[in-house]
Amino acid sequence: MRKLGWDTRIVPKQDIESGIKLARMNFHRIYFDKSANRLVECLKNYRRSINSATNEPGAPLHDEYSHGADAFRYLCTSIESMTNDTWGNTKIEYSSRGIV
Repeated sequence: MRKLGWDTRIVPKQDIESGIKLARMNFHRIYFDKSANRLVECLKNYRRSINSATNEPGAPLHDEYSHGADAFRYLCTSIESMTNDTWGNTKIEYSSRGIV
């Protein structure tokens, strides 16, 4: 990704509950393009297990929707450092060989 001009950083490790709270706090800042249907589906269906004895919510379920929701959660941990200040400033080196 760095060779393509992307500024890459390691996302700090954060507990799941703090990440979920952070994601909820950032919904108002994010525009979802109409092509992001799968992500929206994952976020709508992200859920927790429920303790049948106490009806208390437990840990988030790990299912077909959790990966997309987790990706969104990781995005939100980095949202403050995302800017357009350096977008496209890195020159991309292409091979002089042809691609067929």
